Amino acid sequence: MSRFFEEDMEEYTLPQNERDILFNATYPHTKHLDCTSCDPSQIIQRAPRNTKITSVKVHYGTIASGNQVIKDAQTRDQIVKDLGGQVLCFEMGAAGLMNDYPCLVVRGISDYCDSHKNDGWQRYAAANAAAHTRELLLLIPSEDVVR
Repeated sequence: MSRFFEEDMEEYTLPQNERDILFNATYPHTKHLDCTSCDPSQIIQRAPRNTKITSVKVHYGTIASGNQVIKDAQTRDQIVKDLGGQVLCFEMGAAGLMNDYPCLVVRGISDYCDSHKNDGWQRYAAANAAAHTRELLLLIPSEDVVR
């Protein structure tokens, strides 16, 4: 493995300095670049995760696809409600593609689609989606692929 490749790989590993924080849907982000000035009392308390486990959890479900980024928790929650409450995540890259080509969308979920959105988890989520897609493709016999 080349030195260049090894250095780039660090950008795709589990973010060590980014906390996974979910704020109440009605609490908007402050004007600062990060959430250091956001009110900690607005954080939704969840059971602690076992940080010693390095495996990734794969979720299967409905992905809402559209042509705009969702950065508002109340909008996110309303769309989920309007779609029957079964939406796993949102994405904006495959909306046009799916109209013209039959396809399967595999996404790495990197944020909560709220005003506290940041890019700290994007590369990690993308790397996991790519790895799982590769494994999925290896399971499909080549003779079953329609050309």
